[in-house]
Amino acid sequence: MSKLRIYGDNSGYMDIQPPATADNSTVDLSEVITTSNLSTNNIITTSNLETNISSTYNSGRINKKAYYNSGYGSGARLTITSANNWTALNLGGTGLIGNRVSAAGTPNNVLSFTKVSNNSHLLISVNIPAYVQVGAGGVGIRCMGTLNTSDNNSYATLDLTDGPANGWGALGYGGSTSGIINYTFSTQTSSIASSYLTHTGETGFYFDVLVFNANDTGYFIDYDNTYAKMASFVIEEIEQ
Repeated sequence: MSKLRIYGDNSGYMDIQPPATADNSTVDLSEVITTSNLSTNNIITTSNLETNISSTYNSGRINKKAYYNSGYGSGARLTITSANNWTALNLGGTGLIGNRVSAAGTPNNVLSFTKVSNNSHLLISVNIPAYVQVGAGGVGIRCMGTLNTSDNNSYATLDLTDGPANGWGALGYGGSTSGIINYTFSTQTSSIASSYLTHTGETGFYFDVLVFNANDTGYFIDYDNTYAKMASFVIEEIEQ
């Protein structure tokens, strides 16, 4: 097996040696990456490094992760006094964090996430402060998503039509109740799960809430100017 030996100016040497079965390739020395902890028996070039990284997503790997919050104040405040009307949460409060969909006519309550793999699903975790006054019934939550953020009519539920806890089981019952609604939605439960799997590019998500009983009042995220609150959200892209 042939090899090329290059000597250092002061001491030592480096051998460049192809494998026993070579692939008739050329090593461009301008692309060689040198690091102090790189084995001298291996050469990595920027071209094959980029190829290897892009083609080695592992199942279960988190390809990308993003954090969002609603901010606080009137832009993150929703009070519902009528029953059985799904209403979008307001996520445009003071100090909000995270990208929002910028399509014309889209409010700040729609979170934007750019998917990078064509073989992945998204997990959307929510932490939403809520207060149900009287508590004759409960409240519900659902996630609405789209692959076409330029079409405000394209949003659809990710799971059950009335959310994972129906319209009443997310919080409440048994009297006035205060707490934080926690749940993780997945694009795998969408009716268009196969399209989410292969899609790359922007996706959009917002969240509807509902008060089940007409005798109740639901306060979601921020309560008032005295009692500021905020919601947080995390979106993760999981390789399949």
